[in-house]
Amino acid sequence: MLSLNFVMYMKKTFLLLTLLCGVLTAWAHDAEVDGIFYNLNKADKTATVTFKGGYYDSYKDEYAGDVVIPKAVTYDGITYSVTSLGDHCFSGCSSLTSITIPNSVASLGVECFFGCSSLTSITIPNSVTSLGDCCFYGCSSFTSITIPNSVTSLGDLCFRGCSSLTSITIPNSVTSLGEGCFYGCNSLTSITIPTSVTSLGDYCFYGCYSLTSITIPNSVTSLGDFCFNRCYSLTSIYMLPTTPPGTGSDVFGATLLATVYVVDENAKTAYQAQYPWNSYAIVVMATTGIEELEADKTAPTIVGYYDLNGKPINGKQRGAVILRYSDGTTRKVLVK
Repeated sequence: MLSLNFVMYMKKTFLLLTLLCGVLTAWAHDAEVDGIFYNLNKADKTATVTFKGGYYDSYKDEYAGDVVIPKAVTYDGITYSVTSLGDHCFSGCSSLTSITIPNSVASLGVECFFGCSSLTSITIPNSVTSLGDCCFYGCSSFTSITIPNSVTSLGDLCFRGCSSLTSITIPNSVTSLGEGCFYGCNSLTSITIPTSVTSLGDYCFYGCYSLTSITIPNSVTSLGDFCFNRCYSLTSIYMLPTTPPGTGSDVFGATLLATVYVVDENAKTAYQAQYPWNSYAIVVMATTGIEELEADKTAPTIVGYYDLNGKPINGKQRGAVILRYSDGTTRKVLVK
């Protein structure tokens, strides 16, 4: 005899599937114009780019090659402004190689380019304010991307699995990096976190095993669970906050053998007194007396390390080095 709990579970499951099927039916595209599929809103005359058919995987590779999204589209005598790329709109289009987005678009939806494994380039216009969850998940051919300063948030798992991504520019408009934002970006060697960012989400850089150094700006107050776990090449962590930020579970992982560089002796004492920082060597970045290293809330972010001949340095920095900052300035410092 079936238990009451099991019967209730089956009823709830059936109801959920019924509702889901209703939603999927409602997602069928309204129009196709020049090979691009849209959902149209006659009330405000706006168009959202979508996929072909009733569900995002109803058809395979409906978008391929180079795709140019127009700023406006006319259908049945009505002109609509293209304002967004909808959820899943290019999901699974493994033959899509490039896309041009007009400056009328304000948002990129959830899983917008999920699994676009051949996508090598994209231009995000300054009109875009948000990148949805899993937006570029699995875009394994991406090597670099510039995010415009209109974007204020990067969704969870936004760049997960972008295994060819070696560099990315994050603007000062972004205040937080979502959970798993760069999870598995195993070709990423360096990244600049702007001073506008206050928190790094759980699993933010998990598995970025080519990342050799990271600079945490003084604006950051928390690091999420497993944030830098399995970053096997991470040997240098530059902490500009004078007070250790809060940390979640196993932020760095047991395999990390890193040196944590801090701004002064007071900061060193604070870091040495707090877990997990007290598990690592704490070294003060001391100036040569030419210029003091800024550590207030307006300090620019370190974006590069060079020897005295101007040659980029990778890995641990020792002795006299030149630091290049996000505001274009440089400083010569002595790293002990």
